[in-house]
This record gives sequence, C-alpha cells and structure tokens, in this order.
Amino acid sequence: MLLIIKERQQVIITVPQGSDIAPFLYTIYTSDLPTSEDTIVGTYADDTALLSVSSDHTIASQQIQTHLNNLSQWFTNWKIKINESKSSFITFTLRPHSCPAVSINNIDIPHSTESLNNDLKLTSINETASIFYKRFHSKLRDNPNQLINELASLTLPGNPARRLKRNWCRDLIT
Repeated sequence: MLLIIKERQQVIITVPQGSDIAPFLYTIYTSDLPTSEDTIVGTYADDTALLSVSSDHTIASQQIQTHLNNLSQWFTNWKIKINESKSSFITFTLRPHSCPAVSINNIDIPHSTESLNNDLKLTSINETASIFYKRFHSKLRDNPNQLINELASLTLPGNPARRLKRNWCRDLIT
C-alpha cells in the first residue's frame, strides 16, 4: 500500500476530557516524564507531585526547582499547558524555616502556609487521645465491677490530686 501526502496539515495534540479512558491516555502520553535522582515523581491522571527529602530545606527547594525547570522544558516541548495557579508548594518540616520560593515558567508557585493537619483535616495527637480517653473513661463509671468503677475517679485513690509537669490522659478530661 502506497500513501501519498499532497499537502501538510497541522495535527492537534489533545487528550479527550471527561471520558473513562482519558487518564489512561494521558498516562501513556506522559510516560517519559523527566525524572531526577534527587526527587521522587508521583503522578495520578493529570496531577503530578514532586518530592524532595533533605535535612536542609534550602537543598530540598533547589532540588525541586531543578526538576521543575526540566519539567517546564519537557511540557513546552510536548505542548502541555500548566496551570500555575493550581500548583502549590508545601513544606513538611519539624523546624520553622521559610523555604526558598520555587517557580515554573518563571511564575512563583504559592507556598502553602497551612499545616499538614489543616490541609488534610487531621486531628492532633492530643485531640485524638482526649476523644478516646473520654470515651474509655465514660464507660468505666457504668461498669458493675467495683474495682473498675473506682478507676473512673479523676484522682488516684488514696492520693491527693497533684499537678504533674506532664500531660496525663486523665488531665484531658475537663
């Protein structure tokens, strides 16, 4: 079979949106997404997450920025548009440092100032302990066993109430 093309036509590169197969097609289309030894890439459908781990927040930000520069060039080459306004830069750290800004296509990515607990709507350890201890403590009062029933006291039997330097579960009941 011989195919003769008489005129050149522009091919529009798209992935159909809203169909069941669209995420799969996009995954195939982006299967050669650039990677780096310093970062981890996670993708789901058309969402991409970069992760860099370092004890120094400046180094982690530099590693992310280097990878973003590579991705930006790759996206430009493959005519994939990035919505910078939907991007966010989140730092997970135990130290209160401000990380250097990162950008894509020369547009700074907004740094999330929310904590992980607020972003994911997680309760803190103290809140969780308080909820479970209150639930446990309320069941002690109604127990028919006298020894277990005495455990429902907020003070230790035979000891005066003391203020300890530590937070104990019983101190959560107020």
